[in-house]
Amino acid sequence: AFLALIAEALADGAVKAGLERHLSTQLVQGLFSGTASLLKHTTHPAIIKDSVMSPGGTTAAGYAELESAGVRNAMIRAIEEAHKKAVEIGKK
Repeated sequence: AFLALIAEALADGAVKAGLERHLSTQLVQGLFSGTASLLKHTTHPAIIKDSVMSPGGTTAAGYAELESAGVRNAMIRAIEEAHKKAVEIGKK
């Protein structure tokens, strides 16, 4: 569900930028497929980020916006809350 939310938001952003919905969906599918493949062969996700982000480039601009919006912290908190709920359910 977490990644589906991210996929939907990325596709919506692409539509907002002017791409047709079917193209934005295809691009997100390719993004997730390619990233999954890279994750299988990489020791840390930061290596992928560092290898695709050009200084001053489009990815760097978008990444900076995600950081300023607190996306990393929100994802960490989501996992923490899911874990708390799992522990709570496990005690019942």
